[in-house]
Amino acid sequence: MKCLMKNLLKKKTCQFVFLVMFFMLASFIPRTIFAVPSISSINGTVSNGQPVTISGSAFGSTGPIIAIFDDFEKGTNNNELSTLANSAAVNQWYRLENQGKNPVYSTYYANSGTKSAMIDWGTDNASEGGRWFEADIGSITSQVYVQYWFFVPIGGHVPGANSGGGPNWKLMLISGRPWPRSDYTQVILTDVNNWPMGAWGFICLTPWYDGSGLTEMTSAIGGYHDEGYCSLNPSAGTWHRMEVFMSASSTGSGTMYTAEMNANQTRRIVGSSSNATTLHSGDSWNLVRFPAYGRGDSTSKTYYDDIYIATGSAAQARVEIGNNPTYSTCTKLAITTPTFWSNTSITTTIRTGSFKNGDIAYLYVIDANGMVNTQGYPIIVGGEGWLAPNPPTGLRLLE
Repeated sequence: MKCLMKNLLKKKTCQFVFLVMFFMLASFIPRTIFAVPSISSINGTVSNGQPVTISGSAFGSTGPIIAIFDDFEKGTNNNELSTLANSAAVNQWYRLENQGKNPVYSTYYANSGTKSAMIDWGTDNASEGGRWFEADIGSITSQVYVQYWFFVPIGGHVPGANSGGGPNWKLMLISGRPWPRSDYTQVILTDVNNWPMGAWGFICLTPWYDGSGLTEMTSAIGGYHDEGYCSLNPSAGTWHRMEVFMSASSTGSGTMYTAEMNANQTRRIVGSSSNATTLHSGDSWNLVRFPAYGRGDSTSKTYYDDIYIATGSAAQARVEIGNNPTYSTCTKLAITTPTFWSNTSITTTIRTGSFKNGDIAYLYVIDANGMVNTQGYPIIVGGEGWLAPNPPTGLRLLE
């Protein structure tokens, strides 16, 4: 009997060990298949405009194709935005609208550095329409990722708030050529005194003039009707970051999302759609415009900074600097501009955004599927490589 019990116990122990090993293996398999980026080291100085090399794993084999990045630091205060070659931090703007006064470089407000792009909505007898600047992104039938910051000063207004038509500020536009082929836009329809915006204040991404048959983005938060309206949480006097991602499809297999973030709001998806028709058959996206439209208003001046546009099959892959050790808790982020990308190594030019030298920050790699490293890689802005942990204190030698 004792021998039989011993054999039974041994058998149950073996079964338990087998089950533990099975579940451990089962939990390991998804991590292998859906691996998230992991940073192991950084080489270089984390200073604005300087290249660094990031080593690690699961970055993805392909990175973004950067159409333009502009922090507007190359311009001269009060001069019109330039379209000359390499007049932006990366590449250049394609053209300006030339309806009314064109956007200018301004030192009044800036998210990074000392300058931004300013649009004065009341400089030509408050006529409606233009004052936009536009990027040529090629002929895109894959993906587009757009990131930008906007700002309305305290005491300022959304264009149209103090004119007959009411607030109407189309923040940006993605379109084919010639406009308006397969065009999408974002719209603010309420003045700053009603911010944050509820169900009727912000259209997160909607087809515009050529919208028949195209999918309208719906709220990702809930509680809003299905006509493209989403909540948004900006405030006057605070820079507000927006993201737009779109994958092209004329057959209902596209995806898109809009995200926001500011100093008082962690990054969140405010609108998204899947199984979407985002492009008419035979079309491509060629142009991205800031802003798309605004109603004339002598009381309105609006600002843009740190505009980043990427395309290709890995358009949303990127490297960012954040102010907290997990990406989802960051209330400050600065995007960098990669020049080389492989599964284990990225070379990118640091763009410090609103970070200052000496700030403790964290580095994040986001892959083509939107996956990000679980823990930020600690750095000191303006410093070399990684942030070393503090040495332990209170230790004594045991004899």
